[in-house]
Amino acid sequence: MKTWKLWVGGIAFIAFLASTPFISLAYKTYFAPKLVELQRTVDVQSRMATEANIRDLRSFKLQYIKEDNPAAKDAILASVRHLSSSFPRENLPNDLHAWLLEIEQ
Repeated sequence: MKTWKLWVGGIAFIAFLASTPFISLAYKTYFAPKLVELQRTVDVQSRMATEANIRDLRSFKLQYIKEDNPAAKDAILASVRHLSSSFPRENLPNDLHAWLLEIEQ
């Protein structure tokens, strides 16, 4: 009786080991497209966020240049400092980077 259980257990274990690559393949086949879509979405969103921040900074720069009132200029600079504090400087174009360095002095 015990030998029969050992044989069935052994065969089941060998079948499990043999099916492991197929389970892994099925797992990757199901989740890989979802992972790729998620990575693409994050990439697009981060690219869109970068472009939006650059667009906002350019808008603030134009407002700052056009403004004559010192109090309004200070308010614009506060907004620029707030926006640029959470944005990596290496992603900025050269003109905006130079302008930020200029207004920080």
